[in-house]
Amino acid sequence: MNQLASQAIGLAFRNKTQNNLSVSPSSPTVSNSTALSTRAIRQSIIQRRQVAATNSNLNVSLPYALTGTTGPTILAGAFFKDRELIIGGRFVSGNSVSNVGIYDLSASQLKPLNGNQQLDGAVLSIKVVNDVAWIGGLFVSPSGKNGLDTYNLTSGRWATEMMAGVGAYPSTNVSVRTIKSRAGGDVVVGGRFQQVGSLSCQSICLWSGPNNQWYSLGNGLKGVVNAVELIGKLQDKVIAVGRFELNQTVQDVAVARWVLNSPTPLWTPLGSQDRIPGTVRTVAVGELSHEDPDGMFIAGQRPPETRF
Repeated sequence: MNQLASQAIGLAFRNKTQNNLSVSPSSPTVSNSTALSTRAIRQSIIQRRQVAATNSNLNVSLPYALTGTTGPTILAGAFFKDRELIIGGRFVSGNSVSNVGIYDLSASQLKPLNGNQQLDGAVLSIKVVNDVAWIGGLFVSPSGKNGLDTYNLTSGRWATEMMAGVGAYPSTNVSVRTIKSRAGGDVVVGGRFQQVGSLSCQSICLWSGPNNQWYSLGNGLKGVVNAVELIGKLQDKVIAVGRFELNQTVQDVAVARWVLNSPTPLWTPLGSQDRIPGTVRTVAVGELSHEDPDGMFIAGQRPPETRF
């Protein structure tokens, strides 16, 4: 499931669980991560999962909000082996599931991840890669990792040994807001962070599955990356959106592109940046986009928090 589809999962659940689940658009966490274009893709999600959409027993009970929130909120989701859905957000359920859990579509049951401790904070992004759930957000995981951790869905345990610690910019908290994967096991993560392990990796970083190693993409994107898309036949073009600095020289960029394995790697802005009035929260590109974005859509906010 792509990031926009993951963000729409809250709306899909709301339709089926109106009495048990309340989505809180006014929550600060939601405003930073909810895709504004979810209505355009909600129908495709419903069609893709007709079994889930038509199951009258589908019911996820999340009756309790965490302190400081106005209601439980699902912000991300990813399917695993067709019958299980890993969901994340900011919620506490009656069966000790906090902020991330596995929903069994066959049993209509929400289960916690294995372990005595629960994830503390908000989950903003989930991506399943080779039976491992990459979980990103604004949280501290049971293993003590900030903003990013991995969970092996086959063995049922946190795979913390493969995840280096993510470091924050000064006077900020780590947040991982988007996770994308390429065929072959590469993973791109974006958000607001300064480094991964000892590697300087400003707000965007690439994990090479074959090499089992993190790589920076140039000087990174100092600021915040809210969403990423991978395009091209080889998924070798990275489209990043948010509000950031390019190549340590260009300020206030909202949309940029990076070409993997380029002989002259460099972040380049896409389009006229002065026509983008604020911070971009989400991006979608045409499914037939093999080389350049075909019908790219962006959405976000501009001061004072008005949408565009």
